Amino acid sequence: MKSRVNYVEFACGRKGSGKSELLARRAARFARRIILDFADEFAGAYRGAYESVGFGETLDALEDAVTRPNWIVVCSLLPEEVVKLAALLSPPGRPRAGLSYAVGGLALECGEVDIIAQTGAALRPEVANLVHRGRHSRTSMLLATRRPRDVSRLVTSQMDVLSIFRQQEPADIDYVASFASSDIAGQVAELGDYEHVQVMPHSGRVALIGADGTERMLLSAQTG
Repeated sequence: MKSRVNYVEFACGRKGSGKSELLARRAARFARRIILDFADEFAGAYRGAYESVGFGETLDALEDAVTRPNWIVVCSLLPEEVVKLAALLSPPGRPRAGLSYAVGGLALECGEVDIIAQTGAALRPEVANLVHRGRHSRTSMLLATRRPRDVSRLVTSQMDVLSIFRQQEPADIDYVASFASSDIAGQVAELGDYEHVQVMPHSGRVALIGADGTERMLLSAQTG
């Protein structure tokens, strides 16, 4: 996949299927990264990273981090604290006044995006703004979930890349079918670890990516 300056990638799949590893490889391209760690999975995972609990500590970490050219902030936040972070990164109506623009761009990583952007729940304006207009503030978003059917359509409407790992729940497979052909959706239950279907919704390009990174073109994605 060609690197973009600012983009949104969404990965979905069962635990252990490889989605987190894929997004970690994507994120490694960025000099500045914020990781939303709801389950405390990344404590101690990155040498030299800032680690914070709560918005106050996260704000302190970011104030120090921005003095450096390269940094990672791993933060454990409550959903309501993510609202404050979203407003800091990209203030609604003033994207160039946010932290992301000021530092020249960054990647926001979230492995459980359904926690902050649920289907059927109204997104807080600050979060909706970051998802919908984050590119204007130079914010790239690398998002993942085990339950794609539970993620707000606002999130999936903005994605440039959809990476589908193994799914077995019928409701999740039906959800996948809304982005790719039903034939392709039917194959995702048979994917092995680290294999995934990559969909480019804007171009209709679909490819099967093997565990070794080899790529095979499949049918076109659904449009409309």
